[in-house]
Amino acid sequence: MEEIIIVITNEGVLADDIQNQNIDQAQLDKIELIALPTVTFNKIDSQEVTESFKKLSSGFYNYCIFLSSNAVKIFFEIAKNQHNHEKIIEEINKTNIIVIGPKTKKILQGYGFKSKVGSSANIIDKKYSSSEIIEF
Repeated sequence: MEEIIIVITNEGVLADDIQNQNIDQAQLDKIELIALPTVTFNKIDSQEVTESFKKLSSGFYNYCIFLSSNAVKIFFEIAKNQHNHEKIIEEINKTNIIVIGPKTKKILQGYGFKSKVGSSANIIDKKYSSSEIIEF
């Protein structure tokens, strides 16, 4: 098998993402991943975000849905800078947390939270999208 060179338009895709597929080690050794970052993610400091964190700290929400691992990181970056950080963490622990896929779930676990992957797909037909979360 010749070397396979893959360019991915997301710097967040890691070799681990490929290794989680049903590919044997001999094939993995021949894959070279090249990240081509085409998008950047920035946190948004707005009154709407501030108000949403206030609502979160008061137990307003029943569900919290994360649509990307970057969203998780930015969410907790913003949360730690809130004056009521402890209350936000306490309340998010009481919500039903849903994530778009296994990578986002893993990042969220790193922050100490459990979640459900919002996918109605079966093992054979994996697809992770916001429409799948709605069906879930």
